[in-house]
Amino acid sequence: ALIDLLRTDDLVWVHEYHLIPLGSELRRLGWTGRLGFFLHIPFPPAEIFGILPWARQLLTCLFDYDLVGLQTRRYVRNLQESLGDELGAALIGDTVHHQDRTLRARSFPVGADVEAFREMALSKVPTPVSRFLEDFPRDRQLLIGVDRLDYTKGIIHRMQAIERLLENYPEMVGRVTLVQISAPSRINIPEYAEEREQVDSLAGRINGRFGEADWMPIHPLHRSHSQQDLTHLYQEADACLVTPLRDGMNLVAKEFIASQTSDPGVLVLSRFCGAAESMREALMVNPYDFQGTASTIHRALTMPRSERQRRWEALFTDVSGHTARDWSYSFIAALGDS
Repeated sequence: ALIDLLRTDDLVWVHEYHLIPLGSELRRLGWTGRLGFFLHIPFPPAEIFGILPWARQLLTCLFDYDLVGLQTRRYVRNLQESLGDELGAALIGDTVHHQDRTLRARSFPVGADVEAFREMALSKVPTPVSRFLEDFPRDRQLLIGVDRLDYTKGIIHRMQAIERLLENYPEMVGRVTLVQISAPSRINIPEYAEEREQVDSLAGRINGRFGEADWMPIHPLHRSHSQQDLTHLYQEADACLVTPLRDGMNLVAKEFIASQTSDPGVLVLSRFCGAAESMREALMVNPYDFQGTASTIHRALTMPRSERQRRWEALFTDVSGHTARDWSYSFIAALGDS
């Protein structure tokens, strides 16, 4: 058991909602050292979280942690409001008080391994993807989407926006291709199997409607790819579509920016993911608005190089200033000070 491995001066950092009660169990077993918890997914608004029959129990469990970290300031506010609504807790500064207990909740945005992606971007190691890109016609534009196959990622909505793009801008027919990587996820759960069927069906319909003998608008790939492969795709893409319906952070947005070199592509970003809080120079979209998303994709594909460069520089400053290392070190330091 974990309790048998712990020493007095250890820091314990628990991750993700499945393990929220672990802190309470460790306290029950006598652990008095530092305990931290980090939630990678969004914390919903108080009126949504309150629907859970066990909302109060989960919130009470959080008081067994010395520090709770979330991805964004908005998620921190949501948690604080839930603590107030459900438990009557009071907020003083960044500390929540409930009866004789206190809880600190702060935002710690997860970052990407920027150095690794910069190194891979400069590497000339050949991969199957790099060979595909060598054969990709120079007169066509490349869109890239990289996700787990998950209904929260907005893959269906993204493809519907591509269909609207081809309807509204017929000059794009035959000139733009979306490579959609959808890594298998939870394949034994019926909802995820249904998601794949819907993705394949929609891609087939759109390709059948607009495709030509030597071109298809959507190129779906249902398998995982190495980071080196993804870096090659990020580098060559004219735009990266990161359009989840809801997401805690989404590191694809940051990896794409870290991989750009002399002729950067454009990041199209859902305003419903955590990355949108700081990556303000991305082109923001509402993924439920197919018309608006199609228009924004068109803007990305026709954006002058000077604007692309300016936006990328601002985004790279943000990404390189909040790396994966920064995230872990800052949380551990804050936990140690708790």
